[in-house]
Amino acid sequence: MGFFGRKRAPSVPHPRKEPRFDGPLTLKRLEQIFQDCVDFTKRPVSLGEGGACTLTLCYLSGMVKMERVSDYVLRPLAQDEALARCGTPRQAMDRMKDGALYNLSAEERTRLDAAVFDLVNGCCLLLFPGESSVLSLNVGTEEKRSISSPSNETVLKGSRDAFVESLRTNTSIVRRHLSCVSVSRWWAASRSRRWTSSI
Repeated sequence: MGFFGRKRAPSVPHPRKEPRFDGPLTLKRLEQIFQDCVDFTKRPVSLGEGGACTLTLCYLSGMVKMERVSDYVLRPLAQDEALARCGTPRQAMDRMKDGALYNLSAEERTRLDAAVFDLVNGCCLLLFPGESSVLSLNVGTEEKRSISSPSNETVLKGSRDAFVESLRTNTSIVRRHLSCVSVSRWWAASRSRRWTSSI
């Protein structure tokens, strides 16, 4: 018997379902997971000038620095002749992991769970045709600012969080703060003819 009554058994936290996202690591499955997120972007990328192989590049547009994607990923993919001469997509992936891209880190991901969280954390994914794994490249943006109270408004009651940047930046701030996949936005026209969004 405890000091204030019966002794309780220690509580165990509710177990999280692992993996959180299951299924094959394919473009179709990534599109299903990010179906309501307008910042999920995919684009085809030709390997080399001849375009012998077409890869798919996926990223969340507010979470990556587009200059890094252009300079460190897209430029070497388009200009490296050795990459264009690779016989199979697997050989091209191995060459990219060994340093053919200008990016500092290139990690191979075989699980959908890891690839999804890489996207949320500011990586871009390169999907290779016929391969069950992807290449994750860290091209994330730096922290812009934290969520803070508004400097030009007085709040008596309620939330003291201010979002004053563009919608894309505000969405990336919320994604960084929550670090979750399910941040989605949709557009609605208000009565004043301005575009608004909901998160």
